[in-house]
Parts: sequence; C-alpha cells; structure tokens
Amino acid sequence: GFQSRPQPADPVLFRPARREAFTLGRLLVVPSRAEAMPYVVLEALAAGLPMIATRVGGIPEVLGADSTALATPDATSIAEKMVGAMREPDWLRAALPSRQTLEQSFSAQTMAREIEKVYVDVLTY
Repeated sequence: GFQSRPQPADPVLFRPARREAFTLGRLLVVPSRAEAMPYVVLEALAAGLPMIATRVGGIPEVLGADSTALATPDATSIAEKMVGAMREPDWLRAALPSRQTLEQSFSAQTMAREIEKVYVDVLTY
C-alpha cells in the first residue's frame, strides 16, 4: 500500500557508475531519435567501449560532427554501421574521440564551468 512506497523524506542513494558493466559488451548502439546529452555515451567512451549512435541532439558534439560512428536515425543506417563495426572493430575505435579529448571537453569540472558561464551570461545580460 501507500505506506510501503518511498516517501519524499526517504534518502535517495546515488550509486557510483558501474564501468565494469560496459566491459561485458563489444559494442554500444544508441539508436535515439531525439536526445539532449545522453550520459551513457560519455560513460561508454570513458570505459573504452566502442559505439554507434544516431546523429541527434548532443551526440555529434561528443563523437565529433564528422565521426563515421554517427548514423542517421533509421534502422537501415544503424544496421549498416553495426555490420561494419562487427566486421572491422578497429575502424570504429578510430572513429571515436580519444580519452584525452573526452576528459578535456566533458569532465565534470569542465561541464560545471560551462554551465556556470551560461548562468553568469544570463544573469548579467
């Protein structure tokens, strides 16, 4: 009943990301039709998991606008990229940003600093 459901005053536990879960797969496919900034993309890249993702929202910003790991959001394009990635895994790894690039552009500190800049710009406009 109602009493057994979590209440607003109950603590919420945020567990750390489980990077080891990403080591269980050979390829991550993000077939989104709409996204803002999917953290699964950042988390998989940080764990070294190759991926194919659709060219929507903030994904091209992470992978690079010209990355061959990007697919149009349709089944045929995604399937073609998946087949190519399974046949030539090194091709896909080369299409993804380096760990150094990822850390420079999308670390928690960098993202917090960029968000703070937006707030300052808006508040001082």
